[in-house]
Amino acid sequence: MWLIDVSRQLPEAHLHGLDYNLRQAPHQTWLPPNIYMKCLNIFEDMPDDPIGKYDCVHTRLLLLVVQEKDSRPIIQNLHRLLKPGGYLQWDELDTVNALIKKVNPDQQTLALDQLREWSRADSQHDWTVQFADFCIEEGFIDAKIDFFEDGNELARAFNDQHLLITEEFAQSLGELGHSKLAAKYLSLVEEAYDESVAGGALCVPRVVCVARKPL
Repeated sequence: MWLIDVSRQLPEAHLHGLDYNLRQAPHQTWLPPNIYMKCLNIFEDMPDDPIGKYDCVHTRLLLLVVQEKDSRPIIQNLHRLLKPGGYLQWDELDTVNALIKKVNPDQQTLALDQLREWSRADSQHDWTVQFADFCIEEGFIDAKIDFFEDGNELARAFNDQHLLITEEFAQSLGELGHSKLAAKYLSLVEEAYDESVAGGALCVPRVVCVARKPL
């Protein structure tokens, strides 16, 4: 969606969508003519073709694929993709500051509380709030980080999205043979949904970091 929005604003720009797997991407013929989809694995050494090619690199939601709490290898490869003076923008979930919103402060939200703790993953994702520092360490300048919280009008919609993600995770556990754990999470999702109907919502803010590659 980000590329499609940009293609409308900058119809003369060449826009590349990069991912290691394009099976979920729209067919090329359905995309605007200035968008091109290409396979690229950000965890591997960069091929020569894209190095130093881009004025701006935008990435988002790599939280679950960052290994060993360390985003630096990805930052290094994103740095290589940029031209001198180019900008990086990384949008990510801020599980550190996840919270439960309630219409009634006295409402019990035991299931939503458990999902909030699960999303924090024993502090494995705390790197997201330190992202600007990591960018500076890897050679970027002018790194700035901003935090965005869901408005009340969108709290329920994003809450349901989080529940769907948890449900998909539970189904994956079942397919891997972890039937008891899968059943536990599916039950938790059902309970959390009931709490949502009553006026609770799991809110996971967004963190956006912008940094520039030196000239």
